[in-house]
Amino acid sequence: MPNILRLLNGHTPDPTSGRIFGVPSSAGNSTVTIRASNHWGTSNANLALTIDAAPPPKIDSISISNGVALSFLTLTNRTYGVEWNGDLLSTNWASLTNGIPGDAASQMVTDPVTSLPARFYRLKVLTP
Repeated sequence: MPNILRLLNGHTPDPTSGRIFGVPSSAGNSTVTIRASNHWGTSNANLALTIDAAPPPKIDSISISNGVALSFLTLTNRTYGVEWNGDLLSTNWASLTNGIPGDAASQMVTDPVTSLPARFYRLKVLTP
């Protein structure tokens, strides 16, 4: 199993599988140094990594059937919530739901209220 000599902040190696786990703290370029050894010798290699910024949260689709259904893509290590407001000039947003764990899949939230003249939604994301 290779040894990891230098790793990104916030990341840890799994010594059994050799996988690296963690959430990058910022976007940018970094280099990870890996060392492998066996009875023929030892070798080091640098692995160049580019970490892109996480995409901004967005509601991907809205459908109206037995309420308003909102669909959005989640990222791992994030927690999501949906809020609503009946007036965009108001700063009093109400929680429709929260605590939705990100799992790198699409999630759907349904607002059963359909009798209001207007309803605006926003997606909130919490990071660890």
